[in-house]
Amino acid sequence: MPRYFFVQPDVTRPVGGNNVSLQLVNLLREAGYEAAALNAASDYVYPFFKSTQLPYYYPPLSKVTYQFLGRRARLKAHLKGLLSRRETGPNPLLTLRPSDVLLLPEYLYPEYSALFPQNRKILFVQDVYGFCFALQRDLKNGTNALDDFEATITTSAAAQSAVAQFTGLDSFLVSQSVTRPGLDSKASKKRQIAYMPRKRPKEITTLLGCLRENPALEGWNFRKIENVSPEELDNIFNESLIFLSFSYREGFGLPPAEAMAAGCLVVGYTGVGGEEYFQPDTGFPVLDSDIVGFAKALEGIVTEYDSDPARLDQLRANAAKTISDRYSPDTMRSTLLSAWQQIDARLST
Repeated sequence: MPRYFFVQPDVTRPVGGNNVSLQLVNLLREAGYEAAALNAASDYVYPFFKSTQLPYYYPPLSKVTYQFLGRRARLKAHLKGLLSRRETGPNPLLTLRPSDVLLLPEYLYPEYSALFPQNRKILFVQDVYGFCFALQRDLKNGTNALDDFEATITTSAAAQSAVAQFTGLDSFLVSQSVTRPGLDSKASKKRQIAYMPRKRPKEITTLLGCLRENPALEGWNFRKIENVSPEELDNIFNESLIFLSFSYREGFGLPPAEAMAAGCLVVGYTGVGGEEYFQPDTGFPVLDSDIVGFAKALEGIVTEYDSDPARLDQLRANAAKTISDRYSPDTMRSTLLSAWQQIDARLST
């Protein structure tokens, strides 16, 4: 049987794509496949998701990521490399076998593909824009790396559409898993408005600065979600009545979906990829970059909720049910294993 390796960046912040990759690794291992993450460093373990398997490491991966770093980041990486050159970590070193299969992330697929010329590869597309930028490099350089892939896996309608539109290729769609035991749509809510500041920081600062003077929001607390544990994240979602979505160029956009699963009223941007679940019957989508429309929508929500919350309670209950029905762990497992049976058959011919 082939071993399947999911190539991942050695990041120090939560990254949705890494979380999904590790979920798939766990599910494949439960089903009897030999699967693991593949990172560049011997001592690296992604700290924001528990995997059932230590990642393997393959030092040449660092050369690919290094060339896309800025000057300061390159210097930092260089110094770290000098200081830790003699360190050895617990991760097993990958010794490639001819039967090994590499799952390569879309945003660096031409460069990663060149590292594994003798092995079969699967393209793993989660980020629409990352894929398009990589495809542009592939076409411009004439490397034709797409020809090297045996199959393509996507994790959202937007990603599947992008692959079909720009390459004409079919892809296996593996459903996202959003619901989890820590998210409780029936939890008691506070007059709290949660948001994540990582994307569109200047827009967030401008919008919140103006909103703080709005009398309709008197008595409402704004809660920033930053540098929190998974357990803290779930608690904030559970206790917040409203979540502000600042999604930007998403393949799927997990935070708004998680907020809906926790029974929050979600208002803001879909980030394009979120449109498959973020609709007027599940939330309050706002035209991208329309901060005036954003402010009006939020004001309308808090005003209505303070006067008569019945309609809004029904909407957030419908949103939680929609997420639960479409994006459960069981759905992710069944779509993944269905795809893998076909991929296995393809690789064995």
